[in-house]
Amino acid sequence: MNADHFFSFEHQLIIVGLICPRSIVLVYRPPKMHKDFITQFVDLISSLLPKFDRVLILGDFNIQVCCPTKPLVSEFMNLVDSFNLTLLTTGPTHKLGHTLDLVLSSGLPICNIEIFDACLSDH
Repeated sequence: MNADHFFSFEHQLIIVGLICPRSIVLVYRPPKMHKDFITQFVDLISSLLPKFDRVLILGDFNIQVCCPTKPLVSEFMNLVDSFNLTLLTTGPTHKLGHTLDLVLSSGLPICNIEIFDACLSDH
């Protein structure tokens, strides 16, 4: 996976475990819409899922998934569904009440997600 290929967002990939490796991907997508984000994010997921049975993707996506009419939301949620990812973030993560910070998983039974204000940012 060539990191230079993903210029519409930043990411850090961490692989945990030797016998049964899990991948954790931290994502930051700048707020300004980039026409290549969906395609590049599909490429990232497509490169991970065949290699890892357990994947956790989390970060600041700057996509208001709580507002279905906003730009990118429908296309992004279709992408999440098409890869059978579970969206675990269910509440607002931004001071204005929007859900911008997301936790997505594949093959990981995560039971408890807690959202709290760390007072470091607006979300």
